[in-house]
Amino acid sequence: MTDEVNLVSELAKLLEQADRRILGEYLNSCYSTRRERNPSYSIRAFSRDLGVDASDLSKALRYEKDLAVQTIRRIGEKLALPEGTRKALLALAALREI
Repeated sequence: MTDEVNLVSELAKLLEQADRRILGEYLNSCYSTRRERNPSYSIRAFSRDLGVDASDLSKALRYEKDLAVQTIRRIGEKLALPEGTRKALLALAALREI
């Protein structure tokens, strides 16, 4: 039984890291694209445009913070994520919150 609990715990950690990494990479890509168009575009401006706290967004961009399901949903809408991508990110976030 202990081996199963350890396995589930390790799997949960891997999913959390994957969730954080996938979302962080996507947000970094979007932020970089906007900075290429406007070099003075800041993380604060990006957070304002997404409707997300600047500190939380900064941590997510550095893969240090998991964002809540509602926040991911809002970001998905603001960035017009493809339906499949949005569902995958939301599913990972929902698994993390179990």
